[in-house]
Amino acid sequence: MNPDTMKNYKIILCGWEEGETGDVITRDGEYLGTWELVDDVFHAFIPDGETEHLFFEPFLGMLCWKVWEWHEERERSFADTITGSEC
Repeated sequence: MNPDTMKNYKIILCGWEEGETGDVITRDGEYLGTWELVDDVFHAFIPDGETEHLFFEPFLGMLCWKVWEWHEERERSFADTITGSEC
């Protein structure tokens, strides 16, 4: 995959083309945590401030999708807290 392709995704795994670990950021540059390659097969996501992985997937695309859904849910929960809404 062309390294420039990752820039088109909502979630970016920094360093994926050259290493076994790196930062996970949104397309807007928000830092979410780190990723790591486990046993040369699985990709794991560790949220910022945590020590254990939250997601563990064999495919990069699936990992990015789960991280995006997790991030979106956190954003909605935060917005609900601020507005007092539980919708």
